[in-house]
Amino acid sequence: MNGYGEPLKKLGNLEFITLTVPNCKGDDLSRTITSMTKSFTNILRVIRERRKIKISGIKKVEVTYNEVENTFHPHLHIICDKGVGGCIVVEWLNRYTKATVKAQKVQTADAKSFNELFKYSTKILQKVGKGIDIYIPAIDIIMRALDRRRTFQTFGKIKKVSEDVQELQSITDTTIENIEIQEWNYDDLRHDWYTLDGVKALTGYIPPDIQFTIFV
Repeated sequence: MNGYGEPLKKLGNLEFITLTVPNCKGDDLSRTITSMTKSFTNILRVIRERRKIKISGIKKVEVTYNEVENTFHPHLHIICDKGVGGCIVVEWLNRYTKATVKAQKVQTADAKSFNELFKYSTKILQKVGKGIDIYIPAIDIIMRALDRRRTFQTFGKIKKVSEDVQELQSITDTTIENIEIQEWNYDDLRHDWYTLDGVKALTGYIPPDIQFTIFV
């Protein structure tokens, strides 16, 4: 968000667009994401070359899981120049005739839009009442489908920036040899790291009163 926020703001008025297709089964998820990505690239080409409209922005791939139907919902979030969202949706629906107009969204971009764009690519946890469900097989399918893909992709005037982690440098200090090494064991029942005698806790973490259900 820090790397792309300022370049996006310099574009001026922005739109936040969500493009969706009907949910798919796990076996079709990777192919569907590939199709959606290629379709959006072709739409950008049509807007620039045929409609002579300059467009810049950033696109993100996101996938969620429907545990009731056991299907996956891949969709695209885009922040770009204002005024082209309608054209993008029309071209999208021309390519995905089973997608509905109501499922596509075009709205003025604001702070919430930036948060939506730069959040997770998938939900690891699903809130169910006061509890949380974790669907391990579904997460595995999503991660495999997203493996080696660029979840964020820029276009137009917006250029790809390096992630913050790429700027971190290793720290070399001769005094590191003098650091006292302590051993801790993790206790699954007490949710913390403890000294070898099991007396002293490392973090003092107290888990919230939430019921987790893990599906494997």
